[in-house]
Amino acid sequence: MSRDNFSQLIPLSNIFNQGGKNKPVWVPSIMLLLAIFLLLFYSGMLRLVPYVLTFAFIITIAFFLRNRKIDLHTQAFNSYGFLKGKTVFSIRSDFRWDSTVDEIRNNFSQINDALKSTESSFTIITVPAQDCADFKLSHSEKEELNVVFSSYLILDGDSGEHDGFIKQMRVYGISLERKNVNELYTYFDKIMAGNLQRRRNFIKGKTNFSMSTISQSFKRSHYQASRLLDSLPFSCITITNFILQKKSSDIIQKEISKILAKSRLRSERNLPEGEQNVLRRESALEIRNDSSEWLYSIQQSFILSSKQSYKLKSMQDELSNMCESWGLSLSLPDHRNNKLMEKLFTGKFIRFLQTPNKLCAFFTFLTEEKEDGIIIGKDSQTDKPVHFDPFLKGSYNIIAMGETGSGKSFFSMLFLRRMVIEKRVKHIMILDVLNEYNPKTWEELCTENAVGIRILKIEDGEVVKAMEEAMDFLKSLEGEEKIIVIEEAHVFLNHSYASTVLAQIVKVSRHFRCCVFTISQDANDITSEEGKKILNNSNSVFIFRNKLMGALEKFGINISEFGYGKDQLSLHGGRNSQFSESFFYSNHKLRKIVISASSGENGISY
Repeated sequence: MSRDNFSQLIPLSNIFNQGGKNKPVWVPSIMLLLAIFLLLFYSGMLRLVPYVLTFAFIITIAFFLRNRKIDLHTQAFNSYGFLKGKTVFSIRSDFRWDSTVDEIRNNFSQINDALKSTESSFTIITVPAQDCADFKLSHSEKEELNVVFSSYLILDGDSGEHDGFIKQMRVYGISLERKNVNELYTYFDKIMAGNLQRRRNFIKGKTNFSMSTISQSFKRSHYQASRLLDSLPFSCITITNFILQKKSSDIIQKEISKILAKSRLRSERNLPEGEQNVLRRESALEIRNDSSEWLYSIQQSFILSSKQSYKLKSMQDELSNMCESWGLSLSLPDHRNNKLMEKLFTGKFIRFLQTPNKLCAFFTFLTEEKEDGIIIGKDSQTDKPVHFDPFLKGSYNIIAMGETGSGKSFFSMLFLRRMVIEKRVKHIMILDVLNEYNPKTWEELCTENAVGIRILKIEDGEVVKAMEEAMDFLKSLEGEEKIIVIEEAHVFLNHSYASTVLAQIVKVSRHFRCCVFTISQDANDITSEEGKKILNNSNSVFIFRNKLMGALEKFGINISEFGYGKDQLSLHGGRNSQFSESFFYSNHKLRKIVISASSGENGISY
């Protein structure tokens, strides 16, 4: 699927310069007091200084007490005032990300036409499906079990005022069902406000939730908000404001003119422009050349909550990393601001200015069939997250092959870590030939998640003993998911007896609910006599950078048939890389995936 078909998903850069905002209040206050002092000094009235300082002190104390009173009472995080007078609908759309290319393009056009004809501002709140059950939020009975979040549309005024909008949406396949706004009152109060003590903790910095807002697009990425939420391993609330604005607005026109003038000046002076300035210039031109009279100012915020501060920090880092992979950066608003909820529901934070045909990227109600398994990367063509669980395949076994430094170990450790954290495996044995796995780190991780682990350091002459222990491990703990990792498989395949035992383990592994993960540097290892048996009994093959792909073509793995040419020679990856690339071959299908680690995973990857 060509990336050109998804041009409507490339978000515009935020053309408004946010520099200089959110400066501390005390800076201008000190400057004001200094100016008053200098004025009194030069006028010979220094005797008034104590009175001025006393007055300033009284004002400061009064301001502090007023804010504390607000914080400790209902106005701090009370969502009632900001949802009052709103109409709430649950959203369901027939639009699916996993449609054909033509169907996707057609749905883009339909939704954009619906919005152009209504010319209305609106807000979309997305709530995790688990929260819908816990807080008894009503949602459509048609919701499928594999949907991981539910979305609600919020409009100003009574439902009768929006009959035209509702009808227009239904014409284009978007179903709106009226809901009780009191449900959302209760939900947001529980998540963000809580009792008086939690408000006090919030003031002291002991927050139980964190909020981030998209602030910038720093590369041309095919952002898809619903897929981002679907790929997160934790619950995340999303609030997206779509504020209608006239393109002829003086503020917008002045900002566009300023950006283009600065770009021309840099060009005349032969100064480097930089990627961010290029994006802002291209965005300004796209907005100016767009035929629509209206633009949408979009503010999308993500809210995370956890009772443990360390988990909240880890979740925040992972969300930031996921957004970076989509080409977006996040900002952290001031959480102690009394108007937090007002800003959430009125979009007073940093906004993205988007043309009407770009809104699909920010919709959180577009669905697809939920894949099961851990996320191992994203599809290089569509940016769609790729899920994988070997125990859901016909054969549980995996092969990873590629030259030294191509990213095999990087991938294997990420795979194992995510299988452990998501509790998809009960026991792990690792035959560690090159001493790459730190026993202390892995034992701590597995103990925390109730997973048993054995790491065997393989010395010279111990391959037979290692294979016998692997066979014993395979036959033990019957009925529980197990993974045996064979690092540097050529060490075992080059030994006649060890290779025979390894092939036997692979052949009977499914009977014992075991996944054998074979990792090799050389494709020729897999095409040896015993290697063929391993390949024939492995459903999933990960092909990293290597020069010996021709050896696999006789087994039906020919990447040129999938339109990739000689790409196996230029796959990214290695110890000093921030990500790696691989071909993922399974069930006679092949796709190129990009594998990256979050900040919390970087420490365990090597």
